[in-house]
Amino acid sequence: MPPPSEPAPSPPPNPWVDFEELARLAPKELHEAYSQKLLRRSLWDLGHRHPRSLGRLRWEASGRRYGNFAQLLLEPEPAPEVTLSFTDTVRKTEAYEFNPPCRSITFRTDGRGTGAFLPMGDLTNENVDLLGSPDLEEGVVRFAFREAFVPRPLSHEQATQQGAPPPPLPFGLFSWRNLHRFTRHHGVVPYRLELLLYLPETRVRYELDLLLNRLLQDPRTARLPLDLAAFRSSRLCAGFDRFVAQLTLPLIPRRALEILFESRQISPPELAACLEISSELARSSLETLRVHGLAEMTGTPPVYLPILESYLTPEEWTRERSRDAVKDAPS
Repeated sequence: MPPPSEPAPSPPPNPWVDFEELARLAPKELHEAYSQKLLRRSLWDLGHRHPRSLGRLRWEASGRRYGNFAQLLLEPEPAPEVTLSFTDTVRKTEAYEFNPPCRSITFRTDGRGTGAFLPMGDLTNENVDLLGSPDLEEGVVRFAFREAFVPRPLSHEQATQQGAPPPPLPFGLFSWRNLHRFTRHHGVVPYRLELLLYLPETRVRYELDLLLNRLLQDPRTARLPLDLAAFRSSRLCAGFDRFVAQLTLPLIPRRALEILFESRQISPPELAACLEISSELARSSLETLRVHGLAEMTGTPPVYLPILESYLTPEEWTRERSRDAVKDAPS
């Protein structure tokens, strides 16, 4: 029997079983035989991916260790406090160019959370005790769906083919409590989530592969020069995250928008390297953003810049510009 301070381990995780059980929470008329077949096919496809990861995920709540995030969502009520730990982490400084090294993030039903961040230099020293005292930072925690399965019966597919698709679900930014309620109510199966920790001055973003139970590496790592990264305030990031969470764009243009927002500028070849796509597809994705008024093009050869005011209300943008003016004023 483990000591009282150690969370009792749950049964060995079987993510397929847990994800299928989560989908069965949807109304029966939505998750019927056709929908079940689609879910299994997508789980098979996703399970054969090999993304670049920074380590494994470990979930703990209420004195219990959970095998995966789906098991937390299957609880009738959200755990008051959940601790996500990053284990078996990569110990290469260059792997964390765009991902601040973190031991764990604790999030609560009140919408707030705490990140336990590690000094960058410690990761390359094999003798360093990663269980030492981290830097604790308190902020607001939100979640955004990156990829998910939405139960859809054959009747919905037929209606879509006839030009009358059912209304989309109200995706957006979720607190832990609201994420728990949303997924259970609709039977939505999150494959990948973004965990967003808004600190007083900026936000930290981690992408979680919930099927493989992995922390994913930022696609810009070792593919985009670090000096192209742009600092964005917490307010601007929150506006952008709300905007993207509700945006109906194909996956690649959406990824392009995220990388563009977090960069001072980007060229099609640089975007192609980040997303591992052709330069032509990268250029087409950036042009899609420009047509939507989310980017502007300049220079020869062309580079694209984000139009930051797209993500805030006029009042928020005025406050953001005032903040920048104060920060840039000579002392």
